[in-house]
Amino acid sequence: MPVAGALSSAKDAKVEVGGYALAIAIGLALGLGCAWLMRRVGKKVLVRTEQYPQSRREWIAVGLALGALVASAALRFVPLLNGVHGP
Repeated sequence: MPVAGALSSAKDAKVEVGGYALAIAIGLALGLGCAWLMRRVGKKVLVRTEQYPQSRREWIAVGLALGALVASAALRFVPLLNGVHGP
């Protein structure tokens, strides 16, 4: 995704080949940095939650699923707030 965003920005800026190369390099660096950070945080969360009893881990999973559901539902209203109706 960071590379796609960088390429889109390069296209909008109407840059030459060097600009596209720079955009790809920045997108790759940003993507790798985000992936590294997610992996590191994920490992720390896993180590911490392994200490909890099974019943508590189940409630954590329910909370994560509920949070994802509520966030997804809330994001559906964003286009309506901006005055956009339908696809």
